[in-house]
Amino acid sequence: MRGAYGTPKDQNRVALIMTSDWHGSARAPAARSAEPDWRAAQGRYLAALAALQKEHGGCPIAHAGELFWKTRLGSGSRGG
Repeated sequence: MRGAYGTPKDQNRVALIMTSDWHGSARAPAARSAEPDWRAAQGRYLAALAALQKEHGGCPIAHAGELFWKTRLGSGSRGG
């Protein structure tokens, strides 16, 4: 039986990296308050994601939501 990508060899191929809930912020959350350089820590996470993407042949990365810590609603939005 053939895999979803057409050949048995492709069955283990990573087609997409999914990620979400990064909650990026200029200030560290309370749970990470001991981090000496919060921006550098966030950079390390991004570098690890880029390395994972490279390891899997440059497959796409999809972010499902909650990229930043707080929502900023514009004019015309509910609650804004």
